[in-house]
Amino acid sequence: MRSAVLPLATIIVLALAGSGSDAEPATPVCFDAHVSARMLRQTPTTIPDCGPNCFVVSWPWIVELDVDHVLAGSAPLGPLTVLRFQHTHHIDRLTEVWLRRNSLGAFNVLSVELSSPPAMCRSETPAAEPYIRPPNGVAFSDFVKATEADYDRR
Repeated sequence: MRSAVLPLATIIVLALAGSGSDAEPATPVCFDAHVSARMLRQTPTTIPDCGPNCFVVSWPWIVELDVDHVLAGSAPLGPLTVLRFQHTHHIDRLTEVWLRRNSLGAFNVLSVELSSPPAMCRSETPAAEPYIRPPNGVAFSDFVKATEADYDRR
C-alpha cells in the first residue's frame, strides 16, 4: 500500500484489495471492455479498518452501470454490476469506463489516464483479482444484495 505520513495521521489509498506491497500486479494492466454507460447506483462496501491514526480515502464500491454501447472488447449491454475504487458518490452519471474481467465473473473498473489508456487484454490473459471478495461461501450476487440492503438501512 502507498501511504503518506502526516503529523497526526497516515492516509492510505488502497490500490487493490488485499495488496500489501507496491509489487507489480499478478496480471497485466489491460482492459476487456471499453463501454459507454450511465451509473444507476453506487453503493460503498464497508470501509476497511486500517488501525488508529489512519484514514481510508478510497475503497471498493459496488456500482450498477447501464451499458448502452460497447466501444471496444466484450461486455453485455444493459444493467451490469461492477466493482470500483472511489472515495464518494460520483455526480457525473454519464461516463465511458474501461472494464477488467475479474475472477468472480464480474468486472473491475480501471482507473485510466485518458492520455495513455491500457491495451486490450489478450484472450489468454487470466482474470484479475476482484477489488473485494465476498466472505467464503457467499455468492457475489448475494454479497451485492446484502451490501446494498445494509447501505439502504443506514
